[in-house]
Amino acid sequence: MDRSLYVFGNKSGSPYTKSGAGTIWGRLMDKYMEKHADTGARRFALNHIRPAAITEKFERRDADRYDFAAHTQTATTDSVYDRRAIRRSKPLS
Repeated sequence: MDRSLYVFGNKSGSPYTKSGAGTIWGRLMDKYMEKHADTGARRFALNHIRPAAITEKFERRDADRYDFAAHTQTATTDSVYDRRAIRRSKPLS
């Protein structure tokens, strides 16, 4: 197996292109949906994983939720990642 400087390199050791990474993610999601079809699972994007994990820590009231988020201000974690509450917005008029 060839070595690569990239954590997720392709078979030739080069970085994946945007479309190549999208194809891989799509295949992973297809397998996930197939495996969890009976649970009501929904597709998700890679950038949803961290906020979901932090929100889960809030729901469980884990003591390390702020350390896990790694923000210097707890208010940042509360405003950005705590997605338990549904926030309603007012329409522009």
